[in-house]
Amino acid sequence: MSAEIRSRGDIVLNIASSGIASLLLPNGRTAHSRFKIPLNITKDFVCNIKPGSPQVMLLLKAKLIIWDETPMVIRYCYKVLDKSLGDIMRFSPTYNKDFPFGGKVIVLGGDLNKFFLSFHEDRDKLILPLKVLSDGESEICLPGDIVIPSLDQAFDKLVHFSYPNILDNMSSKGFFKVRTILAPMLDIVEDVNNHLMAIIPREKKLYLSSDSICMDEENMESQLDLYGLELLNSINCSDLTPHKLILKIGIPVMLLRN
Repeated sequence: MSAEIRSRGDIVLNIASSGIASLLLPNGRTAHSRFKIPLNITKDFVCNIKPGSPQVMLLLKAKLIIWDETPMVIRYCYKVLDKSLGDIMRFSPTYNKDFPFGGKVIVLGGDLNKFFLSFHEDRDKLILPLKVLSDGESEICLPGDIVIPSLDQAFDKLVHFSYPNILDNMSSKGFFKVRTILAPMLDIVEDVNNHLMAIIPREKKLYLSSDSICMDEENMESQLDLYGLELLNSINCSDLTPHKLILKIGIPVMLLRN
């Protein structure tokens, strides 16, 4: 999104709530640095942006603001930015007093798992603690066609809903391109892969990783005691492939390179 808009000659401001996250964005800055948000903030504060400064001109000309890691800051940061941009955008033809941030388009991104979502007993209401913009909780009613009832075979129904007639479409190249199941944790990803693998009636092949450590000659014996093969084989993180890889003839394999 940022590259597309900048290719047209427009200005995009990439910011993040933390310094580490801002380093991953093209020309990224922290929100406190870009908007001059006070560190010890309350609801009565405003951004320390001086009228007529280059900072004001930059915010006026910006076509889009992308804010990553938004759940990491308290709601007062958004309130003071809303007040400050409301004053600044009065000099812009796109100003609208009824819109947040004076009508400036801001994309808020981040890990929504930090909101700690929970389901109501009825299974058709989602309890969302409004951690950022307000206090307390709010109920969001989900449409019935996207809610899976609390059944013993709910996971199986989800798989068959996402991949209908999977055995008949195994040879179709576009079948898997337009379908996916998003999972928040690696354990769930492994469960989905194993479930789909069990559906395919073909002989499986098991491949094991070759794990080893780079040992220091001076502490070779102590490192062998601390980091055995069983410990290395049990490591399961996003940067490493699992120790056991099960494949079948005809299944799609996605290869990623950093």
